[in-house]
Amino acid sequence: MREVVIIDDEPWTRGVILKLGQWDQLGLAVVGEAADGEVGLELIHKLLPDIIITDVRMPRIGGIELVQQLRAENYNVPILIVSGYDDFAYVRSALKLGVTDYLLKPVKAQELHQQLLRCIEALDRQEVAKPAMQAGFFATGWTAFANSWRQRCRWEIAASFRSSLRSCKPCF
Repeated sequence: MREVVIIDDEPWTRGVILKLGQWDQLGLAVVGEAADGEVGLELIHKLLPDIIITDVRMPRIGGIELVQQLRAENYNVPILIVSGYDDFAYVRSALKLGVTDYLLKPVKAQELHQQLLRCIEALDRQEVAKPAMQAGFFATGWTAFANSWRQRCRWEIAASFRSSLRSCKPCF
């Protein structure tokens, strides 16, 4: 099952998206929700979802800024922007960042379903990759890095100790 995170400052909108999505039929599971972009970003880092649905204008971090940060981190999963603003500047910014689509509120069930299908197709074609951090340093590399660092510290401490022993003059 693929995982989805919904980020919107309006609880009503999150509830509508939850009710409209045919999650089980599509093989999707909503694994988290956030009421602002800052909490949403933390949730994404923690859960590493396959698909993100986010509002444009939210407290702390807006949807466009959220997508910019994720793209800068090489987190290239499908993202659907949901907004009550039919503003070309928002749409253009979102599309430049490679979002899958820009949906206007109120969200329609058929439109949401079609866009979720597009996200799934993109994932199936492997056009988008899971973030480097999932298979990289933070997921698997941390243990190896920590062990390597510990070993290096041991060698340096031992070398330093041996060096100080050699330079030490006997006091008797």
